[in-house]
Amino acid sequence: MRKVIIGILLLTGLVYCSDVGFSGTYWAMAYQRGATDFQEWKKLGVNSCMIYQEEDSSKAAEAGFPFYNEYVLPQIGYAGKEASMFDFICRKYFADGEKKRLNRKPSLSDPEYWADSKKRINILVGKKKGHNPLAYCIGDETSVTSFIKPFDFDFSDTALSSMRTWLKEIYGNVEGVNKEWETSFKSLDEVVPFTTDEAKERQNKGSENFSPWADHRTFMEMSYSDFLGKCRKYAEEADPKTPVGLAGCQMPSCFGGYDWWQLCKVLTFIEAYDIGNNVDMIRSFMDNTKVFKASTTFSGGGEGRRKIWERFLQGERGTIIYDESVNKGENKVATGLKDVFLELNNGLSKKLLAAERESDPIAIHYSQSSIHAQWMLETGVDNNRNWISWKENDSSRFSKNRNGWVKAIKDLGLQFKFVAFTHPFLFLENFEESFSFQLIQFL
Repeated sequence: MRKVIIGILLLTGLVYCSDVGFSGTYWAMAYQRGATDFQEWKKLGVNSCMIYQEEDSSKAAEAGFPFYNEYVLPQIGYAGKEASMFDFICRKYFADGEKKRLNRKPSLSDPEYWADSKKRINILVGKKKGHNPLAYCIGDETSVTSFIKPFDFDFSDTALSSMRTWLKEIYGNVEGVNKEWETSFKSLDEVVPFTTDEAKERQNKGSENFSPWADHRTFMEMSYSDFLGKCRKYAEEADPKTPVGLAGCQMPSCFGGYDWWQLCKVLTFIEAYDIGNNVDMIRSFMDNTKVFKASTTFSGGGEGRRKIWERFLQGERGTIIYDESVNKGENKVATGLKDVFLELNNGLSKKLLAAERESDPIAIHYSQSSIHAQWMLETGVDNNRNWISWKENDSSRFSKNRNGWVKAIKDLGLQFKFVAFTHPFLFLENFEESFSFQLIQFL
């Protein structure tokens, strides 16, 4: 039995989910639980559960417990057990420089992987849809690499072929690519993006034209969001009412694939760790009435209770509870949060979720391209591959500056939204025409 137990608390007001009130979902192998466990959970305000991969959901259904289905596609990324494989691939590549080690497995551009994923999702969703699912989680803590670690996935033949098609749409022909990249390819079929080492080599010579590398980063972010959009479509073919998405989501970063402007277009279920202002980005980019957003709570004390309220008021429908004591029958975290659950379950959550959130006419510019450029500039001229161990969450000045603006605005008691570079003024229609509008850009 897994030692780490997680619960997810779900709020009412969801368009797609069952109306279960403010409920807690333990990540606790529901098929192994009996009626007594479900009864004890209900006393704590916990009235839903987790189903792992293809586990039987009938016991949960019989107990009247809706569930969230974890890891619909267990091999989508290098998380959990796969993280050690990722580290092994990195060590091999940094030792011998063989580009074949940059072939991501599975490739998010591979039609065969798409077909296999569709088959697995259709079968699993077909079995579970009659048992009152709350959400289908494609993967947990997944990314293009492993979390947000820097690595140059994907140089596989299928990925490069797809990228060349995309480059043709952007630049028109090989001449356009060469002009932007400052390269000399003879044809599009020869075009290969720069690795980070190759981009650093150019930087070391005094050039800051990172486009042969940055375009690859953008393409991989597109591949990640496009694949997840396909997975959502596959699930909705069998069950059009239940949200589909990811858990354990990461901060916007250079290598992880988390371009939140793109991801918020394709996901209807998101459980995100509160890192790098991603919670505010998701709030800004998603229609709160049509998605299921959740968070993670690690404590049943004052901090845990405060965080539930804060995230709820940001439009989230729940919080994942990390509680190792549940395997011992102690339920420490849920017990500490019981009063919050009951308070939200007395009808208050429905009233608040029906209310319209007000925003002040303040926007912060969100640019994934700037994240790419700043990563390269901040890691600097590098002849010793120090970038391999550079911690973006801890070290990025760009990320810290953005967070400083977020905190300053909130400390003033004001509300804001992030706006993406492609449609920076889309949400202006939500404000009165007489309002002034301030767009904050930062470096």
